[in-house]
Amino acid sequence: MNHNKLVCCTYAFTSDEDQTIVEDLIIGYDEDTFNLIVLLEHSDYINPENNHSTWAEINKNDAYKLSRRLKTPMTELPSFMADCIEEWEWSEIINPTLSDVRGCFGDVLDSLIFEKCKYKIRQSKASKDRH
Repeated sequence: MNHNKLVCCTYAFTSDEDQTIVEDLIIGYDEDTFNLIVLLEHSDYINPENNHSTWAEINKNDAYKLSRRLKTPMTELPSFMADCIEEWEWSEIINPTLSDVRGCFGDVLDSLIFEKCKYKIRQSKASKDRH
């Protein structure tokens, strides 16, 4: 999984982009299944064979229930979730590290649990030609 396979996606949090290794937290919908995806994408610009992703996959029915509980349309749910992240202490970090992005990802997962939203964790290894 990578950000190119997402629709209605929003970048929610990113590590320091001036580094050779960057991690992005992206929220959107899988273009094939319309499942909600909270994606932690690891990009190594020197050694792209080290690229990989971890994501939480919320099936579209559970995403719909979450959007109703949060009183936001499904098409706006990714940006709504990203806006919530901006209200957390993560937004105050000047040059976020990889650990900061992973911590934020963990907080998003915790918030999904708090909202009684089921998800599956998935991982993949990207190919060398990803970037």
